Amino acid sequence: MGESDLVRHHGTSRNHGAVVVTQSRSDAARRARNLTRLEAREATEQARADLVATLNALEDKLNVPKQVAKKAEAAKAKARGFAETQPAAALGIVLGVAALAIGGITWAIVRAVRN
Repeated sequence: MGESDLVRHHGTSRNHGAVVVTQSRSDAARRARNLTRLEAREATEQARADLVATLNALEDKLNVPKQVAKKAEAAKAKARGFAETQPAAALGIVLGVAALAIGGITWAIVRAVRN
């Protein structure tokens, strides 16, 4: 049995007490193919993850009710922050808006009664 037979059957051969690991060309080619397959699988998984992220971003951007809800939530948070830092100014704004609303309703009623 020659060294190539030892490699084929055992994967190693002995050389003066040291273990020498040898690899055939077919084993090297198989490892390269497997590595390439693993790399392809990883690239595919990354591409899928990127596609999912892109589709989610597009869905968020094109979903008008969702965008309105986000903007409304941001406006509420900003108004709360303003009310906490400047309560007197916030009260003045609320009273001004209420006065305008009451004035508008009164004007609409008076105009409807006149016609």
